[in-house]
Amino acid sequence: MTSNQITPPQTVDRPERHYAGIMVHTTMAELGKNCVNAMDELETWIARSGVEVDGPPFWRYAVINMEGLMQVEVGFPFSAPVTPTGSVRAGILPAGQYLTTVYTGPWEGDGLYHATGELLAWGDKNQVAWDRWESPDGDAWAARLEWYMTDPAHEPDPRKYVTELAFKLR
Repeated sequence: MTSNQITPPQTVDRPERHYAGIMVHTTMAELGKNCVNAMDELETWIARSGVEVDGPPFWRYAVINMEGLMQVEVGFPFSAPVTPTGSVRAGILPAGQYLTTVYTGPWEGDGLYHATGELLAWGDKNQVAWDRWESPDGDAWAARLEWYMTDPAHEPDPRKYVTELAFKLR
């Protein structure tokens, strides 16, 4: 079995991106299950709507509260605004500078969690200013993203899954 890989962090400029997503309020223990269910619902909406996605799916961690409820939005980017229905909402990922790293390895287990911790630690050590604030619900972020670059339907080996972490800077 190959070990998980994490690329060195880098700062990149990103344009704003339109997206459609579903906000999930969940505990950390139920995060994976609840977000996967929301992703299934979102993919059904996309298929029914006939809209064409413009990139890989993502999870946007809007509010992090490890002891309470997390607010995580699952989404897909689009090249133009879309008209949402039901629990699907439209939004814009903000333009700006992002600190990024790429993690290669399984989504389950602690590899992705470890990669996130390394990116945050690198940012803190290098005194980056995250676009985040304290809210009554927890640690709120303008854009703390996990981009799921690998489609498991095309790559069955979880050790080869690629995930880009992109955290917006202030």
